[in-house]
Amino acid sequence: MKRLCELYFKLARVLLALLLSGMVVLVFGNVVLRYAFNSGLTISEELSRIFFVWIIFLGATVALAEHGHIGIDFVVKNMPRPVAKAMAVLGSLIVLGCCVLMLSGSYTQSVINLTVVTPVLNWSMTVYYGAGLFFAVVAIIIILVDIWRVLADRPAIAIGAPARERAATGEAPR
Repeated sequence: MKRLCELYFKLARVLLALLLSGMVVLVFGNVVLRYAFNSGLTISEELSRIFFVWIIFLGATVALAEHGHIGIDFVVKNMPRPVAKAMAVLGSLIVLGCCVLMLSGSYTQSVINLTVVTPVLNWSMTVYYGAGLFFAVVAIIIILVDIWRVLADRPAIAIGAPARERAATGEAPR
């Protein structure tokens, strides 16, 4: 299971790089075409917008798994261990609730917009709301694993942490 998670996060990082590269090429190419040749690609704007939405949500799953999001932990560090664990679980449950709401809302919007198509590509608008669905499902899994780790007194090693971070925390290499 752990290897599957590592494979997913490695694939996610590669996909993020490809999406970002594609977005840069599309936008830069469109700017050059507009200013140098007085033309442009209408597909460029729409495709780069889709890439941007997916970059945001895919990157958010990677950041969540690596605990790379902004956190203020100086208060929790000064609490007794049982209270700190309770606060960590409470915080995770609140985020889990938000992710469930996001899942519900993204699913509803995906169903509503299933037959609505984008203006240029004629793709279903679900391609936008599917990013929210994807994020919510992956985030729920990550948060449940984090809650289990806190309750089971396991070390707080991020699921998708790069090897150098695992080595720094003392986790055995594979």
